[in-house]
Amino acid sequence: MNATDHRGQRPDATLALPARTGGDACPGTLRPHPALDGSLVRLRLPGGGVDPAALDRLMGLARRHGSPMLQLTSRGNLQVRGLPDPLPGALVDEVEALGLLPSRTHERARGILAVPDPVAQALARQVDEAVQAEPDLAELPGRFLTVVSDSSAQLLAERWDLALQVTDPAHTASTGVRVLVAPGHAVRHALPPARAVAELVGLMRTFLRRRPDERTWNVRDLPDPASLHPDLVPARLRPPPPLRPGDRPGPGQLVAAVPLGLLRPQHTAALLRAAGDGGRVVLTPWRSVVLGLGQEEGSDSAVRPAASILADAGLVVGRGSPWARLSACVGAPHCRRTTSPTLALTAEAAGRVPEHGGRVHVVGCGRACGRPQGDHTLVVDPTHPDQIVQEAR
Repeated sequence: MNATDHRGQRPDATLALPARTGGDACPGTLRPHPALDGSLVRLRLPGGGVDPAALDRLMGLARRHGSPMLQLTSRGNLQVRGLPDPLPGALVDEVEALGLLPSRTHERARGILAVPDPVAQALARQVDEAVQAEPDLAELPGRFLTVVSDSSAQLLAERWDLALQVTDPAHTASTGVRVLVAPGHAVRHALPPARAVAELVGLMRTFLRRRPDERTWNVRDLPDPASLHPDLVPARLRPPPPLRPGDRPGPGQLVAAVPLGLLRPQHTAALLRAAGDGGRVVLTPWRSVVLGLGQEEGSDSAVRPAASILADAGLVVGRGSPWARLSACVGAPHCRRTTSPTLALTAEAAGRVPEHGGRVHVVGCGRACGRPQGDHTLVVDPTHPDQIVQEAR
């Protein structure tokens, strides 16, 4: 990772994070974060999957109660900003009615990413149900991340704690599932799906028992992560690059980038229209969504008109867009930690950023919120779009 600080400080000093003093402060739906632009809530979706109609209705709640946008996070979650303090009880009730708050006790413990493959998505939902069924797992830190991948190892470049990997691309009923433990170990033998989920839940409980204190948020923070299980072997993972706008990861699926990771009302309306009956949206950690068309519209020939609907709404569905390279934290005037209007500066720079090159993430301070995994250039506290363009060349 490269870092450029336009205030003249050393990058390593700029990016130093404060020492942990207790449990993580990740927000949830019931535990808002007091941002400069109002309260912020985070909704965790198992595997990133969401019904397009529910997504569009959630946008309606955001417009009614806060800022008219839904913010995608680097962990496949959604944030609603600009909310009043205290949160209106009606807002929480309506989120719950949409099925987006299935557990008030475990809402922050449901950090699960999954590839858009239907089998992996179903497995992610099984993990979510198993977590909610275990009272002790309500204590999982908000930063604890579980990934459900497929034989390609997609998503396994993210900073996960535990993972399941479906090893058989044929997806038979007896499909073997590998159980993975960060940072790079696997349980020796693959297991049937139900047993793999049970093994995963057992590892979560073991993590909670063995962590020294609540400052230990992740498996990698343990003195010996490999001690979580008695029979681990090296995982030897080779994850592919992130999905790109225009990719078709599966039949009837299309990847669309969301500029600046901000879903607008026209975006959710377009996703609902394009999805058709039975369609599904999967959020990725790369400020993009995967649209899965419904059964009647799910053929590859139907992807092209769906892509036109999304493009007309401002989502990016083709190659060569700078939004495949650019991302930013929320910055000013939303965050109290900076005066840099990172979103506005990045949007202004986008028209002059070359199509090809490495990832560039723009942040207002050394916390570097939302920075991507893998190689990228970090632009810290810019004051002019030229500084972003320069680093993107």
